[in-house]
Amino acid sequence: MNARRNAEIERTVAHENRVVAIAFSPDSALVATGAYSFYVDKSIRIWDVTSGQLIQQLPVRRPVIELVWSGDGKWLVAGCGEEPGVEAKGATLVWDTSDWKLVHEFESSDLSAVAVSPDSESLAVAVSDSKYSKYSKYSKYSKYGIGKSCDLMLYKLGNQDVIGTGSIPPESYGGYRAIASLTFTPDGRQLIAGGSVGLAVWKIPIERERKSPELIPGPEFSYMVTDGTELVCVTHGPLLRYAVSDLQPLQPSIPYRPVNIPSDQVKIDMSQKNRIVVGYQQVVQYLSWPDGAVVGSITAVELVSAIAISDDAAVVAIGTYGRVRLHDGHTGEFLRELIKP
Repeated sequence: MNARRNAEIERTVAHENRVVAIAFSPDSALVATGAYSFYVDKSIRIWDVTSGQLIQQLPVRRPVIELVWSGDGKWLVAGCGEEPGVEAKGATLVWDTSDWKLVHEFESSDLSAVAVSPDSESLAVAVSDSKYSKYSKYSKYSKYGIGKSCDLMLYKLGNQDVIGTGSIPPESYGGYRAIASLTFTPDGRQLIAGGSVGLAVWKIPIERERKSPELIPGPEFSYMVTDGTELVCVTHGPLLRYAVSDLQPLQPSIPYRPVNIPSDQVKIDMSQKNRIVVGYQQVVQYLSWPDGAVVGSITAVELVSAIAISDDAAVVAIGTYGRVRLHDGHTGEFLRELIKP
């Protein structure tokens, strides 16, 4: 009976583990999903948004952490973590979306964030203790993630050339999760990192000399999103706003904060159409911008583990354990569930 029930569950879900990464293609026609799984469900899945049909499975041998499309839609990038007990480091994988062939695989340790430049030419990856780090093996606690440097790797999309590197020393941030998110400014001239370091900024191009960033002190950010004009950062307090042009704080900050919910459990995404979606526990709320007023709410079927909104704000995707459901980006109406064949 249990075996039969498990088989039924497997046929009615998008993944066999917790969905932690969702990303819409730039034209909002496709959505990519990935699960944080060590032993099963080792694939990234590509779905047609309109029909909900599964159109491609991309094999991976590591748990997925983050998914990003390039602005021209040509590349899909996956940031993947390490698999305990297996000689498979974390890695950044790049697929050509014209034929879904894997074209690059950059191995790394402790990957925490990835970003693609606006011109779709460069790939930024935040890692710990890369071979380029001048702070590598900083202390005897390095293997536990304490006292490690945080390093930035900048690659050329289209080949595997390293075109820039940067490092943040452990004393700048306590040695843990210095970078939780990466984003380029719309003109591609700066790369902004957010995390326990506050904000860190590299000017592009980065010399290949482990360049240190400009540090902008602030509260710890667990995640940040941007519409190209503003940065919106999740903190242990309110949602903070910064102007992308000069990284000056914008007012008002948004006193939106789920009570007693750790900031790293708050999932957030931002569209190009002045709409933010925030998910935590089993609640998803739509916020108007920039006032942050709650204009809609959805009750998720399980704990929210990933969330994404299409650039045209038409569709919101909500990931939970094994499931991805699509909702109308304006009304919250349920549209369809993504179910593998």
